[in-house]
Amino acid sequence: MKVSKWCFVIIMVFGLFVGLSQAADWPHYLGPNYDLKPLAEEFNAQSATVVWDAKVETGMCSVTIADGLVYTMGNDGKKDDEDKSKAKDFVYCLDAKTGEEKWTYNYNCMLEPRLHPGGPSSTPTIHNGKVYTLSKFGHIFCFDAKTGDKLWDASALQYKPEKPWWGFAASPTVIGEVVIYNVGDRGLALNKDTGEVVWKSEKNVVGYATPKPLSADMFNRPAVALFTNEDFLILDPASGKSVATYEKTWQETSNCNAITPYIHRGRIYLVHSKHGMACLSINGNTLKQDWLSEDAKYPNEWFAFNTHVIYKDHIYFLT
Repeated sequence: MKVSKWCFVIIMVFGLFVGLSQAADWPHYLGPNYDLKPLAEEFNAQSATVVWDAKVETGMCSVTIADGLVYTMGNDGKKDDEDKSKAKDFVYCLDAKTGEEKWTYNYNCMLEPRLHPGGPSSTPTIHNGKVYTLSKFGHIFCFDAKTGDKLWDASALQYKPEKPWWGFAASPTVIGEVVIYNVGDRGLALNKDTGEVVWKSEKNVVGYATPKPLSADMFNRPAVALFTNEDFLILDPASGKSVATYEKTWQETSNCNAITPYIHRGRIYLVHSKHGMACLSINGNTLKQDWLSEDAKYPNEWFAFNTHVIYKDHIYFLT
């Protein structure tokens, strides 16, 4: 069994620095408001001590926390397996205070290491007592968060793009009555309670950035931002129809747009892995590109995988 230590470094630091008893839940990727900000009252830790660790399989996803439980995923496959089809994904639910395993669920799925260790890249999402997961190959599940009982399942395998492709990596996003996945050219929305298709894409396009819910005051209606390697879209979460249009200045597609759009003071910031960072302002139902910084562009198109942080008048991110 492989040990994915990085997952539990995150859990321990989070628990010790902000206090599990004081901190709000972290129910989906990027935190309660999709902005990397914990809803903690204070931050006063002076040091960190290991509280617990746990063995999980190989994975590239992060962790989520809700109601005192921690969720993550991994894969037990090996690069040198003769029969890679025997590999399995595992969904884990652990006690946040002790690391005790509460439940697991597994299914057949290949490890698929490609310039990385492999395993699931999408972080579980928790919403109203349910856990939503997505595998690298499009296995979609909804579980009871406390018992691990499978409530429904679906598949996005038919949307697998041609190579180069790094596997489905965006985390599920629940808005209203639907759970939205960055799958296809315009996303995939399933009923959050039944898994039935509400709206879907027409063609296969690579997309790795997690769908981003937008505050209602941005467009005076519910909206979700979807960033694929071809387009940046603002959609109605209930219907999948366009809410706003964006006339991009870049024409070439990218291999790996992976960063969820960042909202700051009413503007939208995009890190396009091939063209640099763009700042968009909103004018009614039109998105205007205020600037495109090619200084944020690396010689190759795989330059940005970490969500940037805006502090005061500066933008910080790793390349």
